[in-house]
Amino acid sequence: MIPCELESRFRLLGIAPQSDWDQVKSAFRRLARTCHPDVAGPESSARFAEINEAYMDIKGFLLSGKTPQGPLRPSPPHGTSRPRTGKGQRRKEAEPAREKTRQRRLDEALDEATRRVEALLRKSAERKREDLSGHLERLRSAHPAVVLLALEGLAARVGEEAVRRALVDLLCRPSLEREVLDRVIDLVGPANREIMVLLSRRVLSIDADVALRLVRSLRGLADRAGLLTPWLSHRSEKVVAEALAQWPLSAPPPDDLSLSRLLRRNEEALLIPLLRLLHRCGAPAWAVFSLKKLAVDHPAAAVRVWARSVVSQGDLG
Repeated sequence: MIPCELESRFRLLGIAPQSDWDQVKSAFRRLARTCHPDVAGPESSARFAEINEAYMDIKGFLLSGKTPQGPLRPSPPHGTSRPRTGKGQRRKEAEPAREKTRQRRLDEALDEATRRVEALLRKSAERKREDLSGHLERLRSAHPAVVLLALEGLAARVGEEAVRRALVDLLCRPSLEREVLDRVIDLVGPANREIMVLLSRRVLSIDADVALRLVRSLRGLADRAGLLTPWLSHRSEKVVAEALAQWPLSAPPPDDLSLSRLLRRNEEALLIPLLRLLHRCGAPAWAVFSLKKLAVDHPAAAVRVWARSVVSQGDLG
């Protein structure tokens, strides 16, 4: 039985409601040959749109049992077109909803990425704390190999307060393996004054090559006189000579105890920079006897010349 809604569609095609599918197709083709805009002109567009709509409704019913909802849409006035109801129009109408969905998904993705990054940072921080704790624990070991392993692990973290305190504790031990001490010197450098002071207290236990490298590294410090003073008691004449050569121009000469100890030494390589320093800064009056003795008895002519120059410049004679 043909629904009432379809009877008007059949009449529009000029066929009876009881017509079969072949009759419907024939009627539509016949009308298309006469009413299509390409044949009848643009003014037939509205008429052909109604015919096409009726044909599609009948086709839907006969082939799939779909019943059209409501009557045929009225034709628009001549010269106008029906509102767009195709895919383009539906896509345009759905665009705000799609944009909102895209934005929501983007926000969710960003939130998820942020959570993952924060989780990775937390894990990294926890891992670093665990690594630091392990290295500091190994640094307290009595075995030099274990301590060296810990120092390697702390090489990139020397500036951290916990590491600095641990290195200070390490340097305050009664005895240190030379290899460990050398590695600490390599790591610390002259920038950390507290550690440098602790190192200077262990002058006699530091190898000459390491001590020489450390003294030379102090060259850039303006107030280095206090850090250089302990190195004046090193057993190596090269280290002492380098410390004297690095003595700041604006600083007073070394203290009396250091001067007395140095004037009793006999190495030419050490005495020349010492006498140059005294010539620049001035020698104390108590040193006249030692200076005159050097000016007369020392086997090196350069030492004798510099000693006489210091005595005469300071009017110590």
